[in-house]
Amino acid sequence: MNEGHTFEHDTFTFEYWKDFRNYIFTELDDPLKRFGEVYRGHSNENWPLQPSIHRIRANDDIKFINSMAFIQELNDIKELKQSIHLFNKDFINFDHSSSNIDLLSLLQHHGAATRLLDFTASPFIASFFALTDPNKKDDYCCVWSISLKIIDEINKKLLEIIDPNPFQILYDLYCKDILDEHKTKDIIGYSFLERPSIRPFQQKSGFLFSLSRDNNIEKLIPQYNSFNSKLLTKYKIRVNKENIQSAFRDFTKMNISFANLFPGFDGYCKDILMRQYAEWY
Repeated sequence: MNEGHTFEHDTFTFEYWKDFRNYIFTELDDPLKRFGEVYRGHSNENWPLQPSIHRIRANDDIKFINSMAFIQELNDIKELKQSIHLFNKDFINFDHSSSNIDLLSLLQHHGAATRLLDFTASPFIASFFALTDPNKKDDYCCVWSISLKIIDEINKKLLEIIDPNPFQILYDLYCKDILDEHKTKDIIGYSFLERPSIRPFQQKSGFLFSLSRDNNIEKLIPQYNSFNSKLLTKYKIRVNKENIQSAFRDFTKMNISFANLFPGFDGYCKDILMRQYAEWY
């Protein structure tokens, strides 16, 4: 079923947070069945799977946005390399030798719009982001599960890669070609970063991105679906006072908080807001 999205996906609905929490422990924790799965939390289950550059230009043509993004991201990285020394006390591990994907990640995690779409290796961190929006007005939030294994398997076929280690070739290609507008491909790529900054490190995160000039991520998803398997699974969670407060207690016990996921004073203040939200919902 697609429930308003432009692609097919499997859906599971949980009326109680505790049921989803137990499902994570019993089903999503199986390394054999769940190898290569990553997660993304949405406080609105109907939000599209779109990176920030497409969300802020939602009415513009995809080809135009992607063409401009290639140029803009190269310029943004050039400017960042020229000025990063001004912020060395915060980003001491970043310099001119840092990869483009790492530098794009740094920009993304501090407010810039890019073609990167965040995900996390932790379903609990994804759940935290889904359930901690104080402006939440919808009945359900959701956690998306995305199979990187399926992405690699389909890309291997689409690119006709014949090699004893095709997955390393694919991963190198994803990270190398993301900013080369002359090597565009109608595929989805991903990266876990070589030298992450503190925020993606704490969030156990990486990024999905389209390597296509003509299509965004949602337009490319159908080619990764088959009769027997879907690239994406949506886990819907009912949003109400009981679930928010129950989840917040669990997140506190797991030490999942804004202060840890966004180290610094901003994260500390977000935690104060979150406590007010959970207590006053």
